[in-house]
Amino acid sequence: MTMPIKLDDLLSKADFLQRARSGDRASLEKLAGAVLPRVRKTVYFTMGSNTDLEDVVQMAMVRIFRGLSRFRGDSQLETWIDRVTVNTVRAHFRRHPFRGWFSSCDSIDRLESPGKTPHEGAEKNETLEQLKTHLTQITPKKRIALVLSAVHGYTVAEIAQMTDCTIETAKKRVQHGRREMLRRLMKDEELGTILEEFSPCQD
Repeated sequence: MTMPIKLDDLLSKADFLQRARSGDRASLEKLAGAVLPRVRKTVYFTMGSNTDLEDVVQMAMVRIFRGLSRFRGDSQLETWIDRVTVNTVRAHFRRHPFRGWFSSCDSIDRLESPGKTPHEGAEKNETLEQLKTHLTQITPKKRIALVLSAVHGYTVAEIAQMTDCTIETAKKRVQHGRREMLRRLMKDEELGTILEEFSPCQD
């Protein structure tokens, strides 16, 4: 099985990003393969169960690669990619408002990985569905801030800049979203162990 290309590995190669920005086809294809999992994870966590998921993923990818030539390195490429992705999701929310879900990155990674046995795989799917059910009430603004904090590890100052709000507003969105999830998980004995995995908001 072919191992996925890691974005950090590509960026560590001399002149790789410059070749991609210049339109080198081979470099662009490698970059797309490395960027897609990050974009998909952000979109899936912020949008939840929705038929438009792949459309938003593709739109974010299009925006990223159309804007790549204008990327000047004022921030890390990963930060710029996340900002474009989040802005794409926010635009979709404005056009098609709905409620979604969020969960811990580590928990979802484990749940999405294939089970060692069919029974284990079925249990993981059931747990994932339970998480979705618990977390469907989180509003988009809180959900996006929480994803950026818990999944990608951004500070509230960085989240504020990426989502065009004040630092205090970003901090409240992360905290309130986290509290909403914790209240739900505390009432569920089967999912209670996931409580330990929610990290506090970073200043």
